[in-house]
Amino acid sequence: MGRVGIDLEDDKRLIENSKGTAQRINGNYDSDNILRQELTTDIISSYTRDINSDLSFNVLAGFQYNERLFQRQRIQGTSLLIPELFSPANSEQTVAIRDFSQQRLFGVYGSAELIYQNWLTFTATARNDWSSTLPTGSNSYFYPSVSVAFVFTDAFNIANNILSYGKLRASFAQVGNDTGPYQLNFNFFPVTTATGQYGLNVNFPFNGRLAYRASTQIPPTNLLPEQQTSYEFGLETQLFDGKIGLDVAYFNNQNENQILALPIPQTTGFASRLTNVGRVDQEGIEISIDATPLEIGDFTWNTVVNFSHVESTVVELAEGLDRTLIASAFNSVQVVAVPGKEFQLFAIPFARDSATGRPLIDPNTGRRIPGTAKTMGTVLPDFTAGWINNF
Repeated sequence: MGRVGIDLEDDKRLIENSKGTAQRINGNYDSDNILRQELTTDIISSYTRDINSDLSFNVLAGFQYNERLFQRQRIQGTSLLIPELFSPANSEQTVAIRDFSQQRLFGVYGSAELIYQNWLTFTATARNDWSSTLPTGSNSYFYPSVSVAFVFTDAFNIANNILSYGKLRASFAQVGNDTGPYQLNFNFFPVTTATGQYGLNVNFPFNGRLAYRASTQIPPTNLLPEQQTSYEFGLETQLFDGKIGLDVAYFNNQNENQILALPIPQTTGFASRLTNVGRVDQEGIEISIDATPLEIGDFTWNTVVNFSHVESTVVELAEGLDRTLIASAFNSVQVVAVPGKEFQLFAIPFARDSATGRPLIDPNTGRRIPGTAKTMGTVLPDFTAGWINNF
């Protein structure tokens, strides 16, 4: 069996400002065309056989080709010569920008499923991918999974109005991941304008000379694919002829070799370096209860309550790091990874008087004096919950 799928997003944007528009008195336009395309091709072969009346198995093998394409073409024009004619030929200054990226992934995969009397199922899967965005020598990564499901109500012939259905499940899985394209080398990018942030004053080529912008990120050495290892144990039950359902799961995830751009002092001439960063563990529980509390004639009330609690711990970072910045804002608030803790929210509070607790005021400016940066606690919630009702 073969299948081909294409996900296509074609985004065309046009902003037109007529002559006389406030702060754009001479008129301008911005034509921005963005194309995102993902092509996926699968070739799959499967085989099913009943060994005997109690035991059957299914096997599957396949090959996948995945290609992701991004294109952007943008034209900005200022100072229109003829009003209401938004064309490059009618602009005193025109800036053209083009962006392009492409990445490919080849994968082979397979699965085997063994079923005993429809109440015991054992499943094993395996996949190997080759990515164009990782270095030669480490661009191949393998990830397997194993799961088992046991329907104990069928195995022990439990059939009553209280316990309608019961299943235990357990699984182990690994997942690999690559990174974005064109990050393995030091790159130069063509520049079309020198003052694009403030105004279209100088365009390139200028006096017959081209301009290029250097990458601000140090390329990685010996970059490895990301890897997540997860374990899950769960229980599913249906009570009172299916009127109440309960699903409880415990999971443990280990995220290793995460690919991040670590900030570095800009005195080095760069802003960041791309590398594999340590390990982050996640452990938690998920509980879901669904019920049909009311059913009268054609009227039915279904309700679902969800609850989850997750603890995420930074186990280790890259060698030589005792903390690293994950995200920041202009107001000095930062999300920081610190080994042994969850992701921390760092901020600079105002300095306060130790006796009264009131903010200290700078007598020269009348403004409050900033204190020293400190953690405000974890950025993650203690729990998440939801309640859904259908009538």
